[in-house]
Amino acid sequence: MTNATTTPSRASSLRAQAVSRLAADSGAGISAASPVAALQALYQLASSAETAPRALALLHELQVHQVELDLQDDELRRSRVELEVTLRRQTVLYDSAPVGYFTVDDDTAIYELNLTGARLVGIDRDALGGRTLAEFLTTKSLADLKAAFAKLGSGMTRVACDCVLRRAAAASVAANASIVADPDGRLYLVALSADPE
Repeated sequence: MTNATTTPSRASSLRAQAVSRLAADSGAGISAASPVAALQALYQLASSAETAPRALALLHELQVHQVELDLQDDELRRSRVELEVTLRRQTVLYDSAPVGYFTVDDDTAIYELNLTGARLVGIDRDALGGRTLAEFLTTKSLADLKAAFAKLGSGMTRVACDCVLRRAAAASVAANASIVADPDGRLYLVALSADPE
Protein backbone atom coordinates (compact mmCIF):
# COMPACT_ATOMS: atom_id res chain seq x y z
CA MET A 1 0.00 0.00 0.00
CA THR A 2 1.36 3.44 -0.95
CA ASN A 3 1.13 6.48 1.28
CA ALA A 4 -0.14 9.90 0.19
CA THR A 5 3.33 11.40 0.06
CA THR A 6 4.59 8.97 -2.57
CA THR A 7 1.48 9.07 -4.80
CA PRO A 8 2.23 12.44 -6.49
CA SER A 9 5.81 11.40 -7.19
CA ARG A 10 4.63 8.10 -8.64
CA ALA A 11 2.15 9.96 -10.84
CA SER A 12 4.97 12.20 -12.03
CA SER A 13 7.09 9.13 -12.59
CA LEU A 14 4.31 7.50 -14.57
CA ARG A 15 3.97 10.58 -16.77
CA ALA A 16 7.74 10.74 -17.23
CA GLN A 17 7.80 7.08 -18.27
CA ALA A 18 5.00 7.67 -20.76
CA VAL A 19 6.77 10.69 -22.25
CA SER A 20 10.01 8.74 -22.40
CA ARG A 21 8.40 5.81 -24.18
CA LEU A 22 6.60 8.09 -26.61
CA ALA A 23 9.88 9.84 -27.37
CA ALA A 24 11.58 6.47 -27.96
CA ASP A 25 8.73 5.40 -30.23
CA SER A 26 9.00 8.62 -32.22
CA GLY A 27 12.57 7.65 -33.09
CA ALA A 28 11.16 4.45 -34.56
CA GLY A 29 8.94 6.41 -36.92
CA ILE A 30 5.87 6.80 -34.73
CA SER A 31 4.90 10.40 -34.01
CA ALA A 32 5.00 11.35 -30.31
CA ALA A 33 1.61 12.98 -30.87
CA SER A 34 0.25 9.80 -32.45
CA PRO A 35 -2.70 8.21 -30.66
CA VAL A 36 -1.21 4.81 -31.53
CA ALA A 37 2.04 5.63 -29.73
CA ALA A 38 0.13 6.95 -26.72
CA LEU A 39 -1.95 3.79 -26.52
CA GLN A 40 1.14 1.59 -26.86
CA ALA A 41 2.85 3.40 -23.99
CA LEU A 42 -0.29 3.22 -21.86
CA TYR A 43 -0.67 -0.51 -22.61
CA GLN A 44 2.91 -1.17 -21.56
CA LEU A 45 2.38 0.74 -18.31
CA ALA A 46 -0.88 -1.12 -17.65
CA SER A 47 0.91 -4.46 -18.17
CA SER A 48 2.94 -4.00 -15.01
CA ALA A 49 1.24 -4.79 -11.68
CA GLU A 50 3.11 -1.90 -10.07
CA THR A 51 1.99 0.77 -12.52
CA ALA A 52 -1.38 -0.64 -13.63
CA PRO A 53 -3.59 1.34 -11.18
CA ARG A 54 -1.91 4.62 -12.13
CA ALA A 55 -2.09 3.73 -15.82
CA LEU A 56 -5.84 3.13 -15.48
CA ALA A 57 -6.21 6.49 -13.69
CA LEU A 58 -4.26 8.13 -16.49
CA LEU A 59 -6.43 6.37 -19.08
CA HIS A 60 -9.55 7.69 -17.35
CA GLU A 61 -8.05 11.20 -17.30
CA LEU A 62 -7.29 10.96 -21.01
CA GLN A 63 -10.80 9.72 -21.76
CA VAL A 64 -12.33 12.62 -19.81
CA HIS A 65 -10.05 15.04 -21.66
CA GLN A 66 -11.07 13.50 -25.00
CA VAL A 67 -14.77 13.92 -24.16
CA GLU A 68 -14.07 17.56 -23.19
CA LEU A 69 -12.31 18.10 -26.52
CA ASP A 70 -15.21 16.48 -28.40
CA LEU A 71 -17.71 18.73 -26.59
CA GLN A 72 -15.58 21.79 -27.36
CA ASP A 73 -15.35 20.73 -31.01
CA ASP A 74 -19.15 20.36 -31.20
CA GLU A 75 -19.61 23.79 -29.64
CA LEU A 76 -17.10 25.37 -32.03
CA ARG A 77 -18.87 23.79 -35.00
CA ARG A 78 -22.25 25.11 -33.80
CA SER A 79 -20.75 28.54 -33.22
CA ARG A 80 -19.21 28.55 -36.69
CA VAL A 81 -22.55 27.70 -38.31
CA GLU A 82 -24.26 30.45 -36.30
CA LEU A 83 -21.54 32.95 -37.28
CA GLU A 84 -21.82 32.02 -40.96
CA VAL A 85 -25.61 32.49 -40.86
CA THR A 86 -25.18 35.84 -39.10
CA LEU A 87 -22.51 36.93 -41.57
CA ARG A 88 -24.75 36.08 -44.55
CA ARG A 89 -27.63 38.00 -42.96
CA GLN A 90 -25.46 41.03 -42.17
CA THR A 91 -24.03 41.00 -45.69
CA VAL A 92 -27.53 41.05 -47.19
CA LEU A 93 -28.53 43.86 -44.83
CA TYR A 94 -25.37 45.83 -45.69
CA ASP A 95 -25.76 45.44 -49.44
CA SER A 96 -29.51 46.12 -49.55
CA ALA A 97 -29.52 49.10 -47.16
CA PRO A 98 -31.20 52.22 -48.59
CA VAL A 99 -28.02 54.20 -47.80
CA GLY A 100 -24.70 54.02 -49.59
CA TYR A 101 -21.95 52.82 -47.26
CA PHE A 102 -18.31 53.58 -48.05
CA THR A 103 -15.14 52.80 -46.11
CA VAL A 104 -12.47 55.31 -47.15
CA ASP A 105 -9.11 56.64 -46.01
CA ASP A 106 -7.89 60.25 -45.64
CA ASP A 107 -7.45 60.48 -49.41
CA THR A 108 -10.98 59.04 -49.94
CA ALA A 109 -9.61 55.83 -51.49
CA ILE A 110 -12.51 53.36 -51.43
CA TYR A 111 -11.79 50.19 -49.45
CA GLU A 112 -15.35 48.85 -49.17
CA LEU A 113 -18.79 49.87 -50.30
CA ASN A 114 -22.22 48.36 -50.51
CA LEU A 115 -24.33 47.89 -53.62
CA THR A 116 -26.38 50.99 -52.85
CA GLY A 117 -23.17 53.05 -52.71
CA ALA A 118 -22.11 51.72 -56.10
CA ARG A 119 -25.52 52.63 -57.54
CA LEU A 120 -25.29 56.13 -56.04
CA VAL A 121 -22.07 56.88 -57.89
CA GLY A 122 -23.33 55.10 -61.00
CA ILE A 123 -20.62 52.46 -61.40
CA ASP A 124 -20.53 48.69 -60.90
CA ARG A 125 -19.02 47.82 -57.53
CA ASP A 126 -16.41 45.54 -59.07
CA ALA A 127 -15.20 48.43 -61.25
CA LEU A 128 -14.51 50.68 -58.25
CA GLY A 129 -11.26 48.99 -57.22
CA GLY A 130 -8.54 51.62 -56.78
CA ARG A 131 -10.95 54.52 -57.20
CA THR A 132 -11.55 57.36 -54.76
CA LEU A 133 -14.77 58.89 -53.51
CA ALA A 134 -13.24 62.25 -54.48
CA GLU A 135 -13.70 61.31 -58.15
CA PHE A 136 -17.47 61.40 -57.61
CA LEU A 137 -17.67 64.62 -55.57
CA THR A 138 -17.72 68.24 -56.59
CA THR A 139 -14.74 70.33 -55.47
CA LYS A 140 -16.77 71.98 -52.68
CA SER A 141 -18.17 68.63 -51.56
CA LEU A 142 -14.68 67.16 -51.34
CA ALA A 143 -13.51 70.14 -49.24
CA ASP A 144 -16.52 69.70 -46.93
CA LEU A 145 -15.83 65.98 -46.59
CA LYS A 146 -12.16 66.60 -45.73
CA ALA A 147 -13.25 69.19 -43.15
CA ALA A 148 -15.55 66.56 -41.64
CA PHE A 149 -12.61 64.14 -41.43
CA ALA A 150 -10.62 66.81 -39.56
CA LYS A 151 -13.47 67.29 -37.06
CA LEU A 152 -13.42 63.57 -36.34
CA GLY A 153 -9.67 63.80 -35.75
CA SER A 154 -10.24 66.57 -33.20
CA GLY A 155 -12.48 64.47 -30.98
CA MET A 156 -15.98 64.52 -32.46
CA THR A 157 -17.50 61.08 -32.82
CA ARG A 158 -19.91 61.72 -35.71
CA VAL A 159 -20.10 64.52 -38.25
CA ALA A 160 -22.33 65.25 -41.21
CA CYS A 161 -22.11 67.37 -44.31
CA ASP A 162 -24.02 67.93 -47.52
CA CYS A 163 -22.41 66.97 -50.79
CA VAL A 164 -23.11 66.67 -54.47
CA LEU A 165 -22.29 63.42 -56.27
CA ARG A 166 -21.13 63.58 -59.88
CA ARG A 167 -22.16 60.35 -61.50
CA ALA A 168 -20.78 58.63 -64.56
CA ALA A 169 -23.87 58.41 -66.77
CA ALA A 170 -26.51 60.42 -64.92
CA ALA A 171 -27.22 63.83 -63.52
CA SER A 172 -25.51 64.95 -60.31
CA VAL A 173 -27.40 64.23 -57.12
CA ALA A 174 -27.46 65.97 -53.75
CA ALA A 175 -26.68 63.72 -50.79
CA ASN A 176 -26.09 63.92 -47.09
CA ALA A 177 -22.95 62.33 -45.69
CA SER A 178 -22.77 61.01 -42.15
CA ILE A 179 -19.22 60.13 -41.14
CA VAL A 180 -17.68 58.23 -38.22
CA ALA A 181 -14.16 56.96 -37.64
CA ASP A 182 -13.64 53.29 -38.35
CA PRO A 183 -13.01 51.40 -35.07
CA ASP A 184 -9.39 50.70 -36.08
CA GLY A 185 -8.80 54.46 -36.28
CA ARG A 186 -7.23 54.56 -39.75
CA LEU A 187 -10.32 54.75 -41.96
CA TYR A 188 -13.67 56.52 -42.13
CA LEU A 189 -17.15 55.07 -42.49
CA VAL A 190 -19.24 57.30 -44.74
CA ALA A 191 -22.98 56.82 -45.13
CA LEU A 192 -24.42 58.70 -48.11
CA SER A 193 -28.13 59.18 -48.39
CA ALA A 194 -29.78 60.79 -51.38
CA ASP A 195 -33.37 61.45 -52.30
CA PRO A 196 -34.79 58.62 -54.39
CA GLU A 197 -34.88 59.38 -58.10
